Order: sequence, then C-alpha cells, then structure tokens
Amino acid sequence: MLLLDQGPHSENISDVLAKILNRIGNDLTPVEPLAPCRALLSTSAVIFLSVVTAGAIPFAMNGWLVLSLVQRIVVFVSIIVGAALLAVSAIGQMSPGHRFGLARARLPIRVVIALLLLIFAAFEPRREDWFISNSFACLKNGLIYSIAAALMFSVLVRRGAFLFPKLTGATVGALAGLAGLAVLEINCSNLNLLHILAGHWAVVLISTSVGAMVGLAIEYLDDLRAQRD
Repeated sequence: MLLLDQGPHSENISDVLAKILNRIGNDLTPVEPLAPCRALLSTSAVIFLSVVTAGAIPFAMNGWLVLSLVQRIVVFVSIIVGAALLAVSAIGQMSPGHRFGLARARLPIRVVIALLLLIFAAFEPRREDWFISNSFACLKNGLIYSIAAALMFSVLVRRGAFLFPKLTGATVGALAGLAGLAVLEINCSNLNLLHILAGHWAVVLISTSVGAMVGLAIEYLDDLRAQRD
C-alpha cells in the first residue's frame, strides 16, 4: 500500500524490488492451492448458518414472533445481503488480484451504516424500565456468538495472502457481527429502538472495529518483520 501511495519516481527500481523481496521472504516453499471460490463461499454460508442455528435452537424464537412482516423483511434481508457481500469480499481478498478482493474497500463500514439507517426506519423508541441491564445482556450474548463465528471464519481465511489485513479484519469482523445480530433478532422480543441499537446493532459495530484493530496489529507486525529481514 505504501508503494501505491508514492509517486512513480520516488524510488528507483532496485529499491522497489528489494522491498518486494523482503515482503515475500527468502524461504519460499510450495503450498497447496486455495479451494475454489464457490467452495469457500459455501463453507462461509455453512459457518454463518451454523452459528445462527446454534444460537436460535435453545430459545423459543421470541424475537421472530413479535416482529411484524415489514420488520422481518427489513432486518433479515439486510443481514442476508450484507453477509453475502462481506463473504464475497473476504474470499476475494484471499487471492491478491482477485476481481472481488478490493472492489469495495469501504464495504464493512457501509454495511454497519446501512444497518443503522434501516433499524431507525423499522423500529421506534419505547419505554423500557431496565434498559441498561437488558441491553448489556443482549450485547454480551451477541458478542459470544460473534466471537465464535469470527474464530471459524478466521480458520477458513487464514491461508489467504492478504495485502491489507486491516480491511480483511474489518470484513471478517462485520460478517461475524451479523451472525451475532441474527441470533439476537431471532431470540430477543424487545422492540425498543434504543435497545436494538445498544444491544443488537452495537454487536456489529464492535465486531467490525475489533476486526480492524486485529488486522492493524497484524500489519504492524508484518512491517516490523520485513524491516528486520
């Protein structure tokens, strides 16, 4: 990324090649090719649905039952579309130069903002006596399922050659956050707008932010390793 930000004449070709070699490393070894994109996307769908199913089975799906038809469409269509776009982006980033990899560099934050706007449109504020405790309980439960999803997605994508780990981390984090959000929307019967923002939507926001920070830490460590080499 640094080389792309600089002018074409800022470094001579030998310096550029030296940096590339440092990034590649001197101990290249053959590796198994990545699975086809369709297989990776199918695995992503299985992971997502498995987490949501595991979160919904122990409960009575009270959230689904109290949602109106319009609210169901708004919430779950947005979750499905967002998850599909994020999965395609994450899988594309595994292979540098892939046509899906960096087509939407701001996709994670756009998904987060789109969810925020849709929630504002579909729900309204209501009186709630135990707002803080109820919101914290949902936030904690949503993050538990998001962490589980993030770990499984990380295992899936770890063999990729990521050029921008911060972007990849945010993408995987947002995808995992959507899984946690889906679990909450299926189970939680609280339709208070403020509760949904603080206890449900915040799961996606936190997961995306943490994923970006993890990716940023990986970028920093990679830069230190390249400097030492």
